[in-house]
Amino acid sequence: MSRRRLERQKERDIKNFDDIMYGRVRLACYKDKPKKRALPNQVASGGTEEQQQMLGQLARVYHMIFPGLMWKLSEVKDPRSPRNQSHSLLVLLLHVILMFAFHVESRRQANDVLAEMGAIGILQAVFPEMKTMPHADTVANMLENVNAEEIQDAYTKMFREYVNRPGFRDKYADGPLLVAVDGSQSFTRDYRWDEHALCRHVGEQKEEQFYTSYLEAVLVLKNGAVLPVYTEVIENDGEVDGDKKQDCETQAFHRMAEKLHSIFGRGGLTLVADGLYASGPIVSICNEYHWGYMLSLKDGDMSSVWEDAEGLIKAEPSNLLEVQWGERVQSIRWANGVEYTYGKNHTRLRLNLVVCHEMWTEAYERSKKKPARIFKRYAWLSSERITSQNAFHLCTEVARRRWMIESSFHTEKNRGYSFKHCFSYNWNAMKAYHYLMKFARFLNTLVAYSGLIFDYTRQKGFQGLIQSMKAALYNGRIDASRIRAMAEKKTRKWKMVTENIFLVAATP
Repeated sequence: MSRRRLERQKERDIKNFDDIMYGRVRLACYKDKPKKRALPNQVASGGTEEQQQMLGQLARVYHMIFPGLMWKLSEVKDPRSPRNQSHSLLVLLLHVILMFAFHVESRRQANDVLAEMGAIGILQAVFPEMKTMPHADTVANMLENVNAEEIQDAYTKMFREYVNRPGFRDKYADGPLLVAVDGSQSFTRDYRWDEHALCRHVGEQKEEQFYTSYLEAVLVLKNGAVLPVYTEVIENDGEVDGDKKQDCETQAFHRMAEKLHSIFGRGGLTLVADGLYASGPIVSICNEYHWGYMLSLKDGDMSSVWEDAEGLIKAEPSNLLEVQWGERVQSIRWANGVEYTYGKNHTRLRLNLVVCHEMWTEAYERSKKKPARIFKRYAWLSSERITSQNAFHLCTEVARRRWMIESSFHTEKNRGYSFKHCFSYNWNAMKAYHYLMKFARFLNTLVAYSGLIFDYTRQKGFQGLIQSMKAALYNGRIDASRIRAMAEKKTRKWKMVTENIFLVAATP
């Protein structure tokens, strides 16, 4: 977008804000903006009795979840010789899942933490074959030779079975399931440790840097839970020299789309993604599978769409909605049926563009800076025709949930899962560790949102919940027989709560 157009846009932003603030424009509606629930400045509390109860409920959830988990993992083929096996393949895989589930930061820590904290006693309540914990190096050696994709296939089968249960979509989604897609990097090195690693040039000297990259898809539920869906590793095929282009995020999405279709089916999801995905080929994939989408559109991208949309918006001034959302004022405009042609075959699409101007006053209470007016402008391509009835919902309650995948990456990297740590320099083992981490995140999410545990989650937060469980497992006064009895206690079929644990309605 040209400088002059940007200046005109800023002038319109200021005029819209002043019109709303001084009453020259009538606000269409008021929407509460949710606020995060405050958590206590405390990780663990209570004595042995509280710990007994918490671990007993944890064991009950495990007792209900683990049979299906183990059945799927049992389909992974054991690459080892059947002679002299101290532990079954299932025990080795569960060792890694537990390592991530209890936020163990490295293989070295796993040898000490898992053996000392008594997790074996809890697991024996649901998996009697687990007599001892294996050594982390034994696990790593096995993962170098196992078929890593079989581990992801096992996760996909478990996930598909879970989300396709009767009533799941009605309870945890408003319409099609919301799937966010984005790329993430784990660790970098200044040398190529594997031929599959990607390469880039950084700094003024354009020095080579090698890194790992993943394309991730996560399921965002209306109760605030985020479940991993599928991982597509972005990797070279071994040809590191010559003019061949590297694998990239958009190429990985074309591969991922087939997997997402096999999991959710035609019309089974709404895709939310950043500006990299606002392109003709991606929209065509969504149309082919009858998926909904809300794709961020940046200034300057798809310039012909911007030009035609601005003309349609001027020609249809009624395509306007003003909303007071908490302390923020939103001015939403849209243009439907914008024609767009791309590619050598001149593929034609009809796109819907919605633009949201958001304005609020930032108080800067902590820094004591002078309050300032903040203007933000967002734009999305939408699969739905925009109207005054759905504009706010699509912009605020659908498209903005894309940030949940950014929060998911932050959780994996900085909140206990050690995504940035290199658990193995063997490429196959590296992928296997990553896939098993997804099992752990899935398991932890189901535990945290279970009807038996969520009161603890609401009090302590996710990290506080895990820390409390670890502290309880280190307690030598835990009564394993009592916990085993609680785990085997008959209960209703496990279910996840529908309420949002960490959000409350904003006050006007």
